[in-house]
Amino acid sequence: MDIIKTSDLTINERIRKYRKEKKMSQKQVAAALDMNYTTYSQMEREAKNIPAQTVLNIAYVLGVKAELLLYGENPIEPDFPEPRPLVVKDPNQVDFTAVLKYKTPDFEITHEEKQIIKIFKNATEKQKQQIREFMKQFQ
Repeated sequence: MDIIKTSDLTINERIRKYRKEKKMSQKQVAAALDMNYTTYSQMEREAKNIPAQTVLNIAYVLGVKAELLLYGENPIEPDFPEPRPLVVKDPNQVDFTAVLKYKTPDFEITHEEKQIIKIFKNATEKQKQQIREFMKQFQ
């Protein structure tokens, strides 16, 4: 499988670049992340994989968007098909995994909405029915 090239720098090199632009040391970033300095250093040197949540946390600490760390300033857009619209015919048969990933330019599910979906997904059938009844008053 070919890897999609997104910029001339790796994610690790982009993290190092933005850290240096912020004039922060590896120790400062590691401390802000509440992470062992050695672990952070290994991630920045590509000796250790960086978990997705850590990328988000590093982006927050460096004050940049995670997309910038992941894809660079001028990402090469892959030729993926447009996402199909999400159509919900029967709310009892919703694939919540697809809902949680659903995003288009004019519709994005917020973090709070995702949490509500997760709560509903984990509810008992009786609780789900109570939630449905409650929601009818808002339709």
